[in-house]
Amino acid sequence: MHCKELLEYGFIEPSSKHRRHASNVMVAGKKDHETGKWTSTRFRVDMCNVNALSKLDNTLPPRPEDLYQDVAKAKFKTTLDATKAFHQIPLATEEDRDTTAFWWGERAVQAHLDALWSKVCHSAVRKGHGL
Repeated sequence: MHCKELLEYGFIEPSSKHRRHASNVMVAGKKDHETGKWTSTRFRVDMCNVNALSKLDNTLPPRPEDLYQDVAKAKFKTTLDATKAFHQIPLATEEDRDTTAFWWGERAVQAHLDALWSKVCHSAVRKGHGL
């Protein structure tokens, strides 16, 4: 997904405050799984600076084996739509959203304009799996 689509889906919005600092955006190539050819691109916010300031914790995501054992005991089973993955995890507070601010297009050149920020979790956030 690119910036325009993220705006249309409501995953990002203009930041509610002016800023001088925000993360940069990368548009990376994406290979087709079958042909191995570069066929499209993916939009990513470079969260390296945010991750560098984040406090490390040792919370690990659950192991698949443990999840399978838990599900095996369940009375009801369902499927999970992971197409939008991290985009399904809302960021509740303005402080959380503030850390996801990024420049896009003219906003990168004209710093007096508001940046954009995410209303949902980024896949590149260090502790995103713990949400």
